[in-house]
Amino acid sequence: MAIVSLRALGVGLLAPLLVGCQAGQAEMEPLAGVEVVGKADHCNREKPGLSLVRSMSDFPQVDGLMPAGEGALEAGHDVLVVYLGQRPTPGYGGELRQAEMVDGMLELSLRSTEPESGSMMAQVITTPCVALAIPDQGWSSLSVRMGAEGFPLSLEAPTDH
Repeated sequence: MAIVSLRALGVGLLAPLLVGCQAGQAEMEPLAGVEVVGKADHCNREKPGLSLVRSMSDFPQVDGLMPAGEGALEAGHDVLVVYLGQRPTPGYGGELRQAEMVDGMLELSLRSTEPESGSMMAQVITTPCVALAIPDQGWSSLSVRMGAEGFPLSLEAPTDH
């Protein structure tokens, strides 16, 4: 019982600090609606890269990405496919950490995931990717940051945005 009250007290003491930190970042606004809609191990790209998908005819033929990506497109979003490049085993990928709009730039931060150290993995070369639903308008460029080789990457919005 005492642990619960100490946790509650700790949260209560930290709340003003958190509000103060957020107040200093007025030019950055968190972006709702950006989410991972698919992941795959074999995306057929040897080098890291980005691909903006605006219609099903543009969608890469990759198992694991299509159904959720189609739903995102139908809901009025674009889909950004983030290619991680060639990796030596399965288990590599990316997870969305943060999405913000800063002065017209869509900034996406991903956390790089790797196989657990010491785990038994097949020695099979993979080319993983992550598909993200993103706004279909309101940004002039985007940037993807991730702690992996080949990043950060950026992309300009298509002229018909």
